[in-house]
Amino acid sequence: PDFLDGFWASNRGSLSKASPAINLSEDIFAGFNVLMRGESSKHVDVLAWEKGRESSFNAAALFYTKVSKGNVGVMRSRDLKIITQNLNIADNFAFYFASVGFYLNNVLIDASAQIYVFVFILLVLCSKSLEDLGSLDSMLATEWTLSLGTIAMFPRFLELILEYGPLEGLLRFVPSIPGCVTMFTFINKSIASGVWETMLTGEASYIATGRPNANTHYSWKECYFIHCTSHYYPALVIFLSYATYYLVSLDHGFTVLPMQVLLASTSMWIIAPILFCPQPTLKSLGRDLNEF
Repeated sequence: PDFLDGFWASNRGSLSKASPAINLSEDIFAGFNVLMRGESSKHVDVLAWEKGRESSFNAAALFYTKVSKGNVGVMRSRDLKIITQNLNIADNFAFYFASVGFYLNNVLIDASAQIYVFVFILLVLCSKSLEDLGSLDSMLATEWTLSLGTIAMFPRFLELILEYGPLEGLLRFVPSIPGCVTMFTFINKSIASGVWETMLTGEASYIATGRPNANTHYSWKECYFIHCTSHYYPALVIFLSYATYYLVSLDHGFTVLPMQVLLASTSMWIIAPILFCPQPTLKSLGRDLNEF
């Protein structure tokens, strides 16, 4: 939990912003309050023995969703407006990406995945083939090879270099690439879904992660109930959209773009919780399958 000096806070606007129904990020708003008043705040991290952390995969995904919902409260706050009005352009750019820009970037990339498939459906219905797009030197005529999950793992690479040095950092990073791509692709979808849902509803609801142990097994049914709206249903929409594009292209006699990166990323939305589920045994897998 975040500890604030009660006497200090009561003389600086009190704790009216620390509401689970309005603003989740009470620590962020406390920092905004200090910055707007021209003061400084000492940040102290205390390591508590056996203190729970969001180390389980589902808990981590829910934590990112909760933080993303709280960031929408930051976007619509008066505090953000006042701070940006008093910063220069260079600091504003840095502050933008460190506050709301990262979350909006995830939303735009997530929306582009569905728009990407819909655009190809419309092109085929307009009798435009990949050869027509290639003659225009359009980037849509070729497969896209990068995804947000690929880009998001580079901060971990830089962290390993700073901690262990270039050579050992590289040796530690390369084996973790498949896991990093899978995890960050799933987490980025959690962020985008949290921001988008809060934008539509206007409610930044608190999510209790429970902070379970990292080695506690969870069932497939639990994964479905947690991620069906944010991950599974959007993945099915993209799969059905691609199937529509594939069938319509064959009907018109056009070459079909594989969209391997998009389909692989979408598949990670479904299988990532199962891949990262701890203690998988034949007995637990059979029980999970029967419950599901």
